[in-house]
Amino acid sequence: MKNLKYYCAPKTIEDAVKLLCDKKCKSIAVAGGTLIAKSLGDWVDKYVDIRYLPLKYIKVSGGELIIGALCAFDEIDNNPLAKKWASGVLSKAAAKCSSQLIRNMATIGGNIAKPHSFNIFPALLFALDAKVKVAFLKGVKTYQVEEIYNKNFPHKFGFDSIITEIIIPSYIKNCAASYEKFSKTQSCWESYASCAFSLSLKKGKAEKPRIIVGALSPKPIRLEAAEGIISNKQLSPKIIEEAMEAFIGNLDILKLSAINISFKKEIAGAMFKRFLTGISERNI
Repeated sequence: MKNLKYYCAPKTIEDAVKLLCDKKCKSIAVAGGTLIAKSLGDWVDKYVDIRYLPLKYIKVSGGELIIGALCAFDEIDNNPLAKKWASGVLSKAAAKCSSQLIRNMATIGGNIAKPHSFNIFPALLFALDAKVKVAFLKGVKTYQVEEIYNKNFPHKFGFDSIITEIIIPSYIKNCAASYEKFSKTQSCWESYASCAFSLSLKKGKAEKPRIIVGALSPKPIRLEAAEGIISNKQLSPKIIEEAMEAFIGNLDILKLSAINISFKKEIAGAMFKRFLTGISERNI
């Protein structure tokens, strides 16, 4: 931060985007700043503090759950709506993020803006079929979560655009969902493996399953072969074992190069099996 010349605290989304896109300066947007503040390069000469934008809310609109991008992990953890939707998975996952101090500062928007293998919400929101609303110089557009991690995504969050809202569809409200991570402690930011799962049950059969793996890669990984095994089927022991084989097979095809990858795949597979078995036993 040696070359920092300007500090800006915009009060509107439009002003924030204009400040970021001012080509006279090299700008960056910062909210909680729990990660980016540690790695802010000397090339930055304008600091755009977006903490004061009106983006701290959790509400239901049109049947969908809307989360303002500046909601901190602790606010999500303790919010009544977050505790009700999708088995309360949003609240439970937010509680697993690092220390209380970090949970008070870190925002959901910041957590998904820049992919990192240990971030919680990229994988979870992918599993919840969520969308994100993005503000940029020419307007606002909504994208599926998986789109923002595509290499051809047209925006660079914090530099030419900001995430304003996370939108979770209405059908997710009553689905079964889980977020699990395996780490030294539940409050440890780093994890060896993490997984997010969701599915709806209709007449005992699994519908719209989402199986997402985190921690093994900077970007969340969707395991569609495993999803296909359980889709529109009852979760019998045989189907669960077939899904487990497809789950591990998906990961083997990806040829991930993480340290101790065999161990991490085994842990992720155990998380997946526990999720399916738990649903199967509750459905008996």
